[in-house]
This record gives sequence, C-alpha cells and structure tokens, in this order.
Amino acid sequence: MSALCACVVSCTDNWDDHYDARAVTSDSEDIEVYSGDVVSYLQSQPTLSEMTELIEKTGQMESLPSDGQFTLVVCENDNLDMSKIANDTAFVKNSISDTPVSPDKFTENFGILTRYETLYDKKNLRVYLRDDDIYIDEYKLYKKVKADNGYIYYIDGTIIPRESIYEYLQALGDDYSIFKDLVASYEEEYFDVENSTPDGVDDMGNTYYSDSVISVRNTLMDRYTQNGVAYWNMRSENYTTTMFIPSNALIEKALNDAYTNLPIWLNRAVTASDSTKFQKWIVEACFVNRRLSPEEVTMGAPDFYAVGGYVRTIDASQDLEEYNLSDSAYWKPSVQLVDPSRTDTLSNGLVYYLSDFKIPNHVVIYRVKARFYEIWAAMSDAQKAQYFRWTNWTDPLICNDAQSSFTLSETLPTMYYHVLTAVPTQEAIQAATAVDSLNKSRTLLSSAEITLDSLRTITSPDSLTVAAIDSLTRSIDSLTLIIPQQESFAAGVRESDYLCSVEYDGLLYNSSDKNFGLVECNLPAGEYNLRMGFKHSLTYSLSIYFNDRLLVKDMSMSAQGSNFHFDRGGASEMTFFGPLSVTYPEGFDAQAWFELDPKSIAYDTDGYQVAVVNIPTDGNFRIRVESSDMASIITSTTDRSKNNVAQLMMYHWCLRPTVNNY
Repeated sequence: MSALCACVVSCTDNWDDHYDARAVTSDSEDIEVYSGDVVSYLQSQPTLSEMTELIEKTGQMESLPSDGQFTLVVCENDNLDMSKIANDTAFVKNSISDTPVSPDKFTENFGILTRYETLYDKKNLRVYLRDDDIYIDEYKLYKKVKADNGYIYYIDGTIIPRESIYEYLQALGDDYSIFKDLVASYEEEYFDVENSTPDGVDDMGNTYYSDSVISVRNTLMDRYTQNGVAYWNMRSENYTTTMFIPSNALIEKALNDAYTNLPIWLNRAVTASDSTKFQKWIVEACFVNRRLSPEEVTMGAPDFYAVGGYVRTIDASQDLEEYNLSDSAYWKPSVQLVDPSRTDTLSNGLVYYLSDFKIPNHVVIYRVKARFYEIWAAMSDAQKAQYFRWTNWTDPLICNDAQSSFTLSETLPTMYYHVLTAVPTQEAIQAATAVDSLNKSRTLLSSAEITLDSLRTITSPDSLTVAAIDSLTRSIDSLTLIIPQQESFAAGVRESDYLCSVEYDGLLYNSSDKNFGLVECNLPAGEYNLRMGFKHSLTYSLSIYFNDRLLVKDMSMSAQGSNFHFDRGGASEMTFFGPLSVTYPEGFDAQAWFELDPKSIAYDTDGYQVAVVNIPTDGNFRIRVESSDMASIITSTTDRSKNNVAQLMMYHWCLRPTVNNY
C-alpha cells in the first residue's frame, strides 16, 4: 500500500539563494494558499492525520515554530505504507528540511536538504522532471500549498530514507569485494584544516586545534574544476551519481581477458603498470555524475562518458597542488550490460548491477608503433621478401642518422632517426623519363605555338620580335620532328611501369624480450588512428593505402613533409596540426616534461595523422605506399645518404585505437 509523505523545510536568514523562496500569489493556478502556519495546516487536514501523528510522536513538531519558514512534503493516510518505515524518526527527519524551497526551484536533479543525517552527510530528496510532471524521489508531486511560513507538497508515495551512493558501496557484500576494495585503494585520510577548530598558536608559531577533524578523500575520483573548485565526489549527498556495480567474477574475467590479449596485441609481457591502469579504469568507468535512466544504460542506448573534471595532485615535497584533466572513461551500453532486474534508487542517484563487463580494447591497447629500421634489421632475407613487397623500387637499405638522435633524459630511451630507403629501378626511371619527356615536349610545343601566333599578329614587328618569331619557328619544327619519336617510345609505357610502390604487413619487434621478438600484428577488429612518419621535405609525392583503401593521393612531401617529420610531429607549428596528431608514449607527462625542456614536445609522438582506419576482422593489416613521380624526379640512385631526399625514406607507422574500438 502506498501513501503520500510530508517534507518540512525551514529557513535561515543567510541560507544560500539555492533555497531562497519567492512569493506565491493566491491567484496561481497550481498552488493553493493557506492562511496559517504549516503546523496548523497539518493539524487541519484529516487526510494527513497519520503523517501528523508521526511528526508529533518523534518530537519534530516542536521544531517547526510559527516564526520560521517551512516546506512540507506530505503523504496522505490512504497511501502511507507503514510497512516501509523501519525507523519512525529517520523517516520523519528525512521528510524535514530546515530551509524553504519554492516551486520555481524544482529543476531536474534539484536536492532538498533534509534533517536526516548519517555518518557521511545529510540526506537530500531529489527532484526529477518526467514529461510534464515533477517527481520528488520516485513519487509524483500532485498538489502544492503555500502556508504563512512555508510550503506543503503532496506526493503519491512513501519516501523512505535511502542510502547514498557511498553508503551503498560500503555495504556491498563479499561478491563485490574487489570493486569495493579498488575504490577504497584510492582513499586516504587527511587532517581537514578547514573543518577543524583552531585553539591557539604554540611557541614555534604552529596552530593547534581543540577539535581536529580527520576527513577522507579519494585521490582518483574526487573531481574539481580547473581552478580547484569541488566538482564531484562519491561521498557527498550534494552530487548526483549513477554507479555501475561489477561482481568479483565479472572483474576477474575482464582482467583475465585483458591480461590474455595484451601480449597478443602488443607483443610484450603484462606489467604492473598495465594492472594499475586496468584497475584504475574499472573504478573510473563505474561512476557517472548524473542520474541515468534505465533507457540510457540498456542495450541500444547511446554511448556516454563517465565522470570527468580535474584530479588534484599534491606534491608534499614542494608544497604544490595541481589540477590535471582526467581521461573520462567511455561507456558503451551495448558491451557493458546491466542486469535490468537489479537496480536500486538511492538518495543521490541510482545503482545498476552488471551482467557483463569488459575492459575496452582502446584501454588495453594504448598504441601500436613500429619503426621500419628496427623491423628491417630484425628480418631474415626470406622474411624481407615475404613481408615487404616492392614494385619498381629496389635496393632497400637502412640509412642511419637521417637526423641526429634525441636524448631527452637518461631515464628515457634515446630516439634514433634511421630510415628505410629505396630507389626506383632503372626500368622505372626509363619508363618515367619517356613519358615525362613526351609531356614536356608537348607542353613546350603548345606554349611555343601560342606565343608564335601572338607575335604574328604584330603588324610592324621590330628586329627583336622578328628574331623571336624565327627562333620559335625553328623550335616548333624541331619539336614536331621529336615528338613522334617520343610518342613511339612512350606508346608502350603504362603507369604500372613507373609507379613505385611497397606494400608491407604489420610487424612488431620486441628487442628486449627473447620470448617475443619479431611477430606479425594480431590486432582486434575496430577503428584506429593511422599515423606515420618519413624524413621531412622530400621532393616527391606519396599516396598511402590501408588494406587497399586509398587514404591520401599524390600528397606533396615537399609541402606536407614537414608534418610527417619522423615521429617528432609535436614540433610542427602548422595551424592544421591539431592535438589528435600529437600523442606521447604511455605514462609520459607531456606538460611536466615541457616545463623541464621545451624540446620534449617532439619526443616519441605518434606521428602525423594519416586517417582513421578500420581493421575489419581480428588479425593483421597491410599498408601500401606509392609514388607516381619519384622515378621521373630522382637524379641519383647511387647516393644513398640522408642528403638524397629524392629517395624513399620511411621512418614509422603507428596505430592508436579510438574510443569506438571497444
């Protein structure tokens, strides 16, 4: 049996405007006006007799003086379900707030602060908007009354004191101990100066306190604005939260899957840092700083981000406090499945139990990166022939030190800029030369004929004009004889005769662990950012394909080449060089390093963005690089030094999964 319950709200002179009431006139269409105080109103309403009796029984009626300002949220007798009320005092206090709330304050997620207080905080009654109706907690508001000293709101159900998100978390049973312990692992106690009572200063100038308050903070999940203003935490009733709860079995499965996949995908062993990252993601992903309805978390709902904001970092050694932007976890309801039969409404949000849970691919894989010189040096001749398929390029070899090495710190690996090079075959050069010579002759002939026709329109040419006409006539005669010969020679030349290309399979090389070594890439299907690097300012153009999909066509490397600057892309000042193109090694604090050494901006980045690509099925991929003009541009195939920027000079490729790669 359900009932309508009453919430009483009192006011103080200096209460925040959040609760400041506005005058309500008697001609308002949706509010009744009562001449008398809220206690008189309660006692005058027979349908509220049971609610009134509970307020009197628990001693709360005496704390509603007529000179105060109050709001009542009431339950009528027919709907009051006494079986739901385990503690009369808690129920009544949860229905009373010591500040007034006018109807115009009822916006989505508004919190009415009640008298009911637990170990962690005072309780709020939350307001929600559904279509054209207003709900307090889970119950519809259907009647509003303005008394002399407050408001009375009628709702159609019995609001029991609910646990908060944090209380619910603390009460989780043994089947959820891993999740509970992971959250707790980021908690620490600290001396709360702001809430402690100072009592004097000792001889050394240190303040001592008569009432020292020890508080708890969560170093991972307490969130702030960029300027350090509190933004959200899971302990306070003042913030709305949706919490997802994975069982021990789900967490263990998610971790085991990640531990199994990482060596396959990244060609290295799992480290302690990986475990920490996975566990951190689990905590971050399971909290959202808004109330998500069942429709927003079930299969087919749009993806969303978990709580964001800034995380406070305290450097006690330097007495320094910083606020760093957090990486909001990305939640995909089609993968992270909730159990629709297991959800609970809490005082400051909702909880959903999960039936399936996964650490996403883009969390397991930070990035996959390979430098061509390392791969090439690690392969046998047979592997080179198998994995690199050259057409009209020949004599591939490593050119060392195409740029000086880069040592940022003794604690970080030195970056070497060796490149894999190749030159066009003589056959490709001859074919390209034939076509190029013919095209140049035709262009010259056309230009000469146009100029000659223009000069011949001059009625009285001077001697210089006559000489020019004579010279152009001889040139046209010569070209007219040469072009047929060039056409004959170029007639059998096809684009494939001079188009230089190399197609290679994805390979990874682990030089530090003999258990891995050189392997073919085996990546999960999904979406990735493809980024690449070459030596800068090359004289030719390139086209790049991924699994036969054309990504860029005849891109001028003399113009764009400065962006494809090895993996030093961060040094580019081009206006179109955006943040998507500059991402650093995992765990690299770019801001901190930049403050120590501005050159760090160019350290081991992903490289320049080529395109977003898809791997259709689990496994490997192919990249093809082509040049349609190198064979006609190159002047030397014997100079294989770093100075010959007309030869192919490839440095690396990098795949970084997008958040859609789940």
